[in-house]
Amino acid sequence: KAIEDFISQKSLNLLRKLNIDISFLNISPDLWDRDDSYLKSQEIFQNLRVVNETAERGVKLMQDFNGLLTIHEEQKQFLLQCAEDRRKQYPDCKKATLKRKFD
Repeated sequence: KAIEDFISQKSLNLLRKLNIDISFLNISPDLWDRDDSYLKSQEIFQNLRVVNETAERGVKLMQDFNGLLTIHEEQKQFLLQCAEDRRKQYPDCKKATLKRKFD
């Protein structure tokens, strides 16, 4: 059987994007810990940095926003509450969502 029978196309694409030599996939897993291509790929994956892009954007937005419109904490909290309410009313930018009427 071909390697594509055991691994998804997305996984193969990821390995290619990271320039990982997948030759170790053709040998027994018992031998991987002695295989240079496996050891190199293991090192690459262990050094990948996990990023929560959504959370980082939110933190950056708050850092930029903080003190921009007001220095008063009560007003800042009110503005944040308004933004949160708006997000609940318009959870996405789809045309159907934006055309909906809200109370």
